[in-house]
Formats: sequence, C-alpha cells, structure tokens
Amino acid sequence: MIDKIELRLPSKVYFQRNIRTLLRNVSYASSESSMRPSRDYAGVGDLRPFGIDALLHYRCKRGSHGNHKLELLETGSKPYSALCAQIEAVIDHPIDLLGMMRVDLCADLAGVPVSWFQSRLRVKYKRISRTIGPLTVDTVGNVGIETISAGKRPNMVRVYDKVAESMMQFRKMERKASKDADPLDFEREFGFGPDAVLTRVERQFGGCRIPKGIATFGDLSNAVDFNPFDVLVITGERSSRLPSVEECESVTDYLAGLQLHQKVTTEGLQPTRRWLNVKSGGNGARLLKRLERFLPGSNADSMTAQRIFETYQESIRRQLGS
Repeated sequence: MIDKIELRLPSKVYFQRNIRTLLRNVSYASSESSMRPSRDYAGVGDLRPFGIDALLHYRCKRGSHGNHKLELLETGSKPYSALCAQIEAVIDHPIDLLGMMRVDLCADLAGVPVSWFQSRLRVKYKRISRTIGPLTVDTVGNVGIETISAGKRPNMVRVYDKVAESMMQFRKMERKASKDADPLDFEREFGFGPDAVLTRVERQFGGCRIPKGIATFGDLSNAVDFNPFDVLVITGERSSRLPSVEECESVTDYLAGLQLHQKVTTEGLQPTRRWLNVKSGGNGARLLKRLERFLPGSNADSMTAQRIFETYQESIRRQLGS
C-alpha cells in the first residue's frame, strides 16, 4: 500500500478559498495562529479542521523558489480517489503533475514476526545497516528486536512490528479521547487485534532518490508494476536441519558453519555479512556461499522477496481500485 505521500506544490499554486483565508489571516509571530513556523518553512498548518487529512508546509525558506509541501495523513487507509479529493480540496491545479517529495510503499505480512527476518534478510546496496531495539510498548509481550532498518533517509528499508506501532498510537488516542466518549476499541480502530502477529516491510523514497517511475502523483497509477522491494534478499528455501560433520568437506568447515549459524541467528544476516567482508578482505559473499547450508532456512514459512512483492501488489490494486 501507499502509506505516506508528500507532494511539492509550486510557489504560485492557486489555493482553494478556505486555504487562502487561512494563509491571508495568518500571523506567524502570534501564539494563537493556526500555522506555526518550522525550520524549513514559513508556516506549517494542520488542515484537519477543514476536513482535509493533511499538513500544509507553506513557503520553503531554503532556495529561491519558495515552493510548498502538502503532507497527506492516514494515506494507507484511503483509496486513490480519496487521495485525489484531498489534494483537490487544497489546490486548484493539475494534481497528476505534482512532484513527489516522499513516498512510502509497504506490505503487511500476517503471521511472520520481525525476529524471523533478522537472520534471513539482507538488503542489497546498503552500506548503512542498523538494528533498533525493542519499542517501549509495555502491553506488547514480544521480547527482542521489533524494528530492523537498512539505509538512511531519504532512501531506506524498514521492517517493524506493526502491532506495536499501532498500540502506541492507540494509547495516544486514549489519552486524547473525551471522558464522555465511548471507550475506544483497538481492533475496530486498526483492523487487527492486539495479539496479532503483523510485520510491515516498508520502502521509503524521498528527495533526489524518488524513482522516475513514481516521480509524480500521476505516476502512482502505475505503482502496481513498480517493485520497491527489489533490494531485498531472503535466504533461499533450505532445510532447517544443520548438516552433520560427515556431510561437510572438512571438520573446519563444519565448525565454521556452526559458528556462522550462531552469529547470523543472534546478530542478523546483514551485520554478519558486513563483518565477514571486513575480516576477510571483502570475501564475505564467497564465505557465505561456501557455508550457505548453515544459514537459517526459510522453507517452513515460505516467505520470499517475491511473496512480499505480491502482497504489496494486492494491497496497491485495492487502493488504486484496479
């Protein structure tokens, strides 16, 4: 699905009447203003009081163009037609030509925990890889890694516990809810229960890293054929049984394989590959190939990069109505 969209609005774009009123009456120095200055923009305004799920970042301070940014909210829960309506409620301008400043494309995988990916996932072309510790969500009983990321903004891959993230949002909603309102229900709000196992695989593009195929809002109509997960490598389908010493070429390979299996299981495939490259003078891929039978298998779950892409395609088709 398309989970995040930020669009570049030309400096001389024609805003709709209610938005023009907001901008005309705003005083950036006033504490009562509905728009507040930010580091990069003269003012940032919440358009939700106008019935528009978006933030308007008005007049960029950097450079000489003075462009604006429209940040669409709750994008993943809206069909493409609703997204178009949201944009058209802000500006009177051809929306298909609006340049993309950020877009997050993702696939939600039910029944596969984040920990499964730690020892099986590698991201090609990423020099920066890091594993972030458990989220501070007490009601989530999972212990260990809940978020894995590779790369850095504006081009990165994240694998994270969607239930844990939703639980944090739910707690914020409970704190903000009126005391007279009906109690909130987690499953009704998010579409899955608090005990579900749901992992989100997300590819974030931004800035100069936006691919040509999805460079404008109009290009999103072709997103179903665009594969944002072509950089993912998941260890092939192998038996979960480790080979015996008799099945190896030597005792040395057997012992090395056991150590490799332990390191990948505890630290992850990507960090292990990077460590091997450093310690072996760039021969990490060759060593992994030689000892690949000791890598954690994936056949029990039938999870592949192709399946992630197909799950993404299904959600995009629903969102685009195609």
